[in-house]
Amino acid sequence: MKWVRLYNETAMDPKWRLVAADSGQPVHAVLAVWAAMLCHASGIVPRGTLVGWSDRLIGAALDLSAAAVASIRAAMQGVTLDGDRLSAWDKRQFKSDHNGAERMRDHRARRTAVEEPAGEPAAVTSPPLRAADSRIQITERKNTPQSPPPTADPPVDPTADPPTEPLAHPPPARSSLAADFADWYGRYPHRVGRAAAERAYLAARKRGAAREDLLSGVDRYRERLAQPDAPRPCNPATWLAQERWTDDPMPPAPESRIKACGRSPAPEPLDTHRPSRAAIEAILAERCPQMHPMRVRDFAQQLDRWFNCGRPGWNSFWGDPPDSPECEIPATAIAAVRAHLAAGIEGRA
Repeated sequence: MKWVRLYNETAMDPKWRLVAADSGQPVHAVLAVWAAMLCHASGIVPRGTLVGWSDRLIGAALDLSAAAVASIRAAMQGVTLDGDRLSAWDKRQFKSDHNGAERMRDHRARRTAVEEPAGEPAAVTSPPLRAADSRIQITERKNTPQSPPPTADPPVDPTADPPTEPLAHPPPARSSLAADFADWYGRYPHRVGRAAAERAYLAARKRGAAREDLLSGVDRYRERLAQPDAPRPCNPATWLAQERWTDDPMPPAPESRIKACGRSPAPEPLDTHRPSRAAIEAILAERCPQMHPMRVRDFAQQLDRWFNCGRPGWNSFWGDPPDSPECEIPATAIAAVRAHLAAGIEGRA
């Protein structure tokens, strides 16, 4: 009979609250799905995997929707799952499924081997190996003409260097992966849950995702969130678990879409000098040298939309607009751009 081990700290493990927050489901639903995963991984071949898993069937068994089960499974990526495999299965679960009769037979065979006289040839003391048994059984036999003694290994020169074979594709070093993650995380527009995001990033790299693909994917995601009708951003761990870097780029919105939303483009004033995004980035880099380059890029994009489109072009995801005291953009940066704008108007006059 197959069975799994459930440890005492399972129900109180804080990682379930992290999974619940990322998936938007209650903690008891997360625990129910995890218990179903353990039962499924115990009875499947190979053990410890989710091969054949169905969100719809599991949801029907647990009185949950298939979408809820799918969101919990996606949030567990990098936390308890590594693709379709339970990451801590080999550490927490064992393959020892002997029944009582098999254990007694092994015990009697070992006791017979100890009590056997030294003059008689030793017999095989362990049963045949089985595919489901993870124990290494060693059988000692006397040297006979049919089984010659093993030859001694040649002497090893302590001064010689051990032979090494270069790997065709060596895995990236841990420090290199940490630096790649820091670069990627600095570009992500919604930086929350850094520990979970780092685990999901390492899991994505192990699955074969390239560093350049992840960086280009997050750049496309930033451009998508900059649209006026952009959706709410997801957590970085969820973005990585869902492999969102493979999404297609957003197509340009047609002009008729503005009229369909009930808005019409505002007429461009003739006496207004609008600075370009490159000019705004240069102003921010000069007036705010302590600001991170990625923040300079974000603020330049936001101020460019504000001075060119006003409130209709402001994305609510960015927070309060520049005319509000609660705006996230530093007041010195906004004042510097306004001064540049005033200087341009005076020059034209």
